[in-house]
Amino acid sequence: MNTFGTYDFETYDWTKPLCMDLFDGAEHEYAIDRKHPTEVVRAALFGMEASEVPVWWAHNGGKYDALFMVDCIRQLKGWKCDGAVAAGRLISLRVMTPNGVFTLKDSYAVIQASLDKALSSFEIPHKKVFTKEDYESLDKDKRGMRKFSDVKLRVGCQADTEALHALVTKAEAMFVEWGGALKSTFSASALTVVKAQVGVPLPSHEGNQWANDIGRKAYCGGRVEVFKHSPADTLNEMDVTSSYPWSMTQRLPWELLGYGDPRLYDANQLSIVYAKVTVPEQYIPPLPYVPPTGGLFFPWGEWSGWFTSAELVDAIENCGVSVKMHAAINYTSKTPFEQYVSKVFKVKSESTGALREFTKLILNGSYGKFGQKPENTKLQMFDSAEEGLLWARKNAHREPIAMNRSNTAWQIKTHRWPKQTHYAMASFITAYSRILLRKHLQYAHNNGGLAYCDTDSIHCPSSIEWDTGDELGGLKYELRDYRACFYAPKLYELHPVAPGSEPQCFRPPDKDDRYKPTFASKGFPVSPEAFARIIQGERVGNPKGRMQLLKSQLRNDSGVQHLSESETAKQWSGRSNKRCVIANHPEGDTRAWHVAELHEGKHEMQQSPLAPVAIEPLKAVHKRKRK
Repeated sequence: MNTFGTYDFETYDWTKPLCMDLFDGAEHEYAIDRKHPTEVVRAALFGMEASEVPVWWAHNGGKYDALFMVDCIRQLKGWKCDGAVAAGRLISLRVMTPNGVFTLKDSYAVIQASLDKALSSFEIPHKKVFTKEDYESLDKDKRGMRKFSDVKLRVGCQADTEALHALVTKAEAMFVEWGGALKSTFSASALTVVKAQVGVPLPSHEGNQWANDIGRKAYCGGRVEVFKHSPADTLNEMDVTSSYPWSMTQRLPWELLGYGDPRLYDANQLSIVYAKVTVPEQYIPPLPYVPPTGGLFFPWGEWSGWFTSAELVDAIENCGVSVKMHAAINYTSKTPFEQYVSKVFKVKSESTGALREFTKLILNGSYGKFGQKPENTKLQMFDSAEEGLLWARKNAHREPIAMNRSNTAWQIKTHRWPKQTHYAMASFITAYSRILLRKHLQYAHNNGGLAYCDTDSIHCPSSIEWDTGDELGGLKYELRDYRACFYAPKLYELHPVAPGSEPQCFRPPDKDDRYKPTFASKGFPVSPEAFARIIQGERVGNPKGRMQLLKSQLRNDSGVQHLSESETAKQWSGRSNKRCVIANHPEGDTRAWHVAELHEGKHEMQQSPLAPVAIEPLKAVHKRKRK
């Protein structure tokens, strides 16, 4: 029996299945119906039920293909399903039928790239038949894929399932080769490799989850700040090589010792410390702070909170911060991942093609599960409204976040601590990366200036000389000699300087790819045309409806073939609030906020100096928490 199969739908009108293919690694089962979309989905479900294949993968199935299945299952007598949901995506869906059980999984959750790119990076020889232009036809007319002949639809659909099967097969084999196993997500799969390679059991907080609750308070992400919005200098971009993997090689908290005196300089222990800190005014303050309004900031001033002992030591020794410690949770100190990370990094550095891509992914995915939150979302389906309501009465602590009107399909919030969650360890890993970045930021500030930083990269004047190297945690040149406009965190444009020319922002791309501009706009389209509209404050994106995500389907009881009425277009608010803009500065320079300013909400009104006048400053909005 084949251990898994792949499936794919082609649609018209975005949400109406036209044809489908199932591929078990040896044989195809194909169906097409140009008039009855639901029959295509039923054919897929009955084909899976009749086969002996236990697991079926679809690329991006968690936001697309699997939703057709959920919609259809709700209409089939004797069929039920339940599954895990994350960020609106169905990660895994268990389907229970009168004749057996099978599971649907999303390969995009394992390899987060388009199928085309994933096939290329993993050196899979299969090629897609349908092109980008073919899929764009979904926007241009309602015929969509229906304009193709039956022959082309079959060939294209079957090519996709064969290509995906080859991709999953190769990924699974590579995990097994490294002692791991293919799971529903890449971070879960990477954790199996970590466990196999480290060779010792990972510590557990079972019975002591209070420590995870506290460790979570010290867990912060990366530093992303605009220092100068329109720097006059020609810039270089410096990248830290594998920043988080490097952090995993440092001293980390391991076994929980419990409450005790804070330990800042103990070689055998590490602490999560509750302290009152006083940060003097400076250009690059070292400590993270989350104000009541949310978001991550690096202010100066005085406040109390939970910190890693590593970040407190750096702040005391290098930034003049005074610390008054009140309490701590202590852990033993180890370097458990040093050999593992060094081994994987060496293989990545010496490899090409699929092996390089694979080792790069497991390096970056190795620590994520240590910071996995206990709040989860689960899809639960019932045979009747009575069964659903009875379940709700027995599980009053479970809060439905969406349900269909017949009470037979719910999305439910759950709370369960994953066994491997270790927030203290995750907090130290991210803290070490912030410390390393801050040291590089300070060096740049002292030797010529700063323009921008983003977790593991620095944009600074090209006149600054750096010590570079290929080692883990070392610095490398990512891009040289460009002019830039930084509108806001994650929203900027870089224009490489061609010899004998002086680039201007908004110019069209050069024919020479060496001088092709870079546009960054997280959450927005990144074409030059779209970027030019974004920075003018226009709404950009797709003005048409799209297939509703699972929560909307259940809440509206509308079905997957219903188009969302809300637009998916987005608009830049004009804000850039991580640092305070210095008024009328010719380069749009900034300073760090004082913590009192963050409490007063001044950052919520902070506009980028590059925002168009047409964008009105946002009013501060405070969301009420549900009691």
